[in-house]
Amino acid sequence: IPKDAPAGAYAGVLNVGEGQLGTSSVPVVLDVRNFTLPDVPTAKTMVFLGYADINRRYLDDPWPNAGSTNAALSRQIRDRHFMVAHRHKISLIDDNPGAEAWPHDRPRPDWEPRLDGTLFTSERGYAGPGEATGNNVFSIGTYGSWNWKEQGATGMWAHADGWEAWFASNAPGTERFLYLVDESGDYEQTETWAQWLKSNPGPGSNLLSFATLPLPEAAVHDPGLDVPA
Repeated sequence: IPKDAPAGAYAGVLNVGEGQLGTSSVPVVLDVRNFTLPDVPTAKTMVFLGYADINRRYLDDPWPNAGSTNAALSRQIRDRHFMVAHRHKISLIDDNPGAEAWPHDRPRPDWEPRLDGTLFTSERGYAGPGEATGNNVFSIGTYGSWNWKEQGATGMWAHADGWEAWFASNAPGTERFLYLVDESGDYEQTETWAQWLKSNPGPGSNLLSFATLPLPEAAVHDPGLDVPA
């Protein structure tokens, strides 16, 4: 329902047909209220969208070569998934495909229109809630795919500062976190990484730490973790 639609009852008929033959008509009345829901939902979501899985289903090509026709199609397909999810106020994340070999402390270029909202505009074929409103969450190193684990605390500080600087300049309203590890029983290592983030003397200290682990264990062993899930 467009935001500028006047409140009131809108009547119409849903016609059902088989081939060229009309078989049924169903009267429909839509009651439009005099309020709109917020573009950014109060109850926020975070749903993972796989890269290889989506490509395999649509293209039968899990990892398209860069610059290929399938690579271009893959981006279009994924953007359409983001649009559909955004229309239903669902926020997608992924693993910033290729993050293990991505040398930059910022999202890959595919993500920029998703974060600044330009993907969700009529120019890109979008209509619905949250027009020109960016995806409100970003996962750095999903499932622990970040690539500076061996660089110690100073490496953590440098990369966290880089990520925070990018978001502060380009998508300050996006909730972001470093996905430290997925379902690991090495609680000491998880806590070490979380404390490295917290002790950062630079802007990277604002970057939240995230890990999936049993919540009782998080409370006992990983008190420095910002977001246990």
